[in-house]
Amino acid sequence: MKKITTFSLLFLAEISLLGSTTILPVFAETETPKMNAQMRQEERMANLHTRADQEITRRVNALNQLLARIQAMQKLSSANKTTLAGQIQEQITALTTFQIKIKADTDLATLMADVKSITGWYRIFALIIPKGHLLAAADRINIVSDTMITVITKVQTRIDELKTIPAGFTEITSLQSLLTDATAQVADAKVQAQAAIAYISG
Repeated sequence: MKKITTFSLLFLAEISLLGSTTILPVFAETETPKMNAQMRQEERMANLHTRADQEITRRVNALNQLLARIQAMQKLSSANKTTLAGQIQEQITALTTFQIKIKADTDLATLMADVKSITGWYRIFALIIPKGHLLAAADRINIVSDTMITVITKVQTRIDELKTIPAGFTEITSLQSLLTDATAQVADAKVQAQAAIAYISG
């Protein structure tokens, strides 16, 4: 049986080291790009999840504020308030459900499509919120119109009193004409405001 010399052991050790230095870099070169790509995708998905959560939360908060504003409107009928509140609540429920769905997305393409649809399908700031502003304006017009009608009624009473005075106020005809025009303008404003409310609530 041949003896294993010190030279033989050193030779085998060098071969082992040589083999490890040639194999390990190849393994590292093939695995590192894959790991980097996976990390980039995970980071991108995390950013998309965060963005989606923020955008949906922003829209839900705006809808809740609009809901409170509608309930506080003075001249909006109870029926209109109920109808509008139902429409807004439907949007809130849909957004909340969609938010849960997006949080569960694990596919990048699906997640990207869902995030894009937040602005494409749920046009809260483009359609719903502007409707709320129009309703608020219509409600304000009705409030002001009712105040104007009260004032006009008082002025009309005073004009009627002046008409009974012999050789009374010489400008009474002009005043009556102005008041009649103001009455017509206020009445038209109320009609237009009610039409806007009916259209938006429909």
